[in-house]
Parts: sequence; C-alpha cells; structure tokens
Amino acid sequence: MTQPLRARVGAIFGLLGSAALGWLSRSGALSAWWAKYLGVVFWACGLYWLVRAIGGPRLGRSRSALLAVMGSWAVEFMQLTSIPRWLSSRHPLLRAAVGEVFSLWDLPAYLVGVGLAVALDAILVGRESQRQRASG
Repeated sequence: MTQPLRARVGAIFGLLGSAALGWLSRSGALSAWWAKYLGVVFWACGLYWLVRAIGGPRLGRSRSALLAVMGSWAVEFMQLTSIPRWLSSRHPLLRAAVGEVFSLWDLPAYLVGVGLAVALDAILVGRESQRQRASG
C-alpha cells in the first residue's frame, strides 16, 4: 500500500473512531456536564480526520488543522441562524452534524479537539516513519 493511501486509510479510521467516541459521550453513558464538551471535542477530531482523508498527506497537518478549525467555527456561528435548527429537525444525523444552539464555550473545545487529532496524527506518522526506516 502506498504512503498516501495508507495516510487516507488511517484518517478514515480516525474519523470512525472519533465518531464512535463522540456518540458514546453523548449517548447518556456519561452524565457529567463535560460529556457535552467531550462530544464537541470528538466532533472536531472527526472533522480534522475528514479533511485529512479528503486532502491526503499533500495537504499537511497544519493546513488540515486550519481547515478543520475554520469549518467547525463556521458551523458553530451558523447556529446563530435558523438554518441548523431547521436541518436538525429533518434527521438525527443532521442534528449531530450541525447542532442546534450556539455556545461560545464550543469554540475552545473545537481547538482542543483539532489539537488532539493533530497530536495523534503526528505520533502515528512518527511511528510509521520509524518503522519504514527500520525495515528499509
């Protein structure tokens, strides 16, 4: 498997893992007040992995992170309009994707989520690079 394909597959697994953890945090399994913000963090992680899966390694971690933050903040500020509430009423998946209510506290949570995903991406890529050097 080529390195770009491997990076995209890894990003897809990151997206699926983020989605699963996000759903778990919002499922009621965690009842603390921070469960909502944990869901926001995992949503931002998922957006980062989605950007990485689409853009591939050429896009780079920094640009992917910037696009993920811009995208998450755009969705959050869009919640100041009636559009997300209307979309959320159409399907539960749309509610998970765009939310309904603006929260200023979500903005730093998005930064944490993207930062977490970038750090994990760097760690995993670093391990892959070490593995390639050892075998090559």
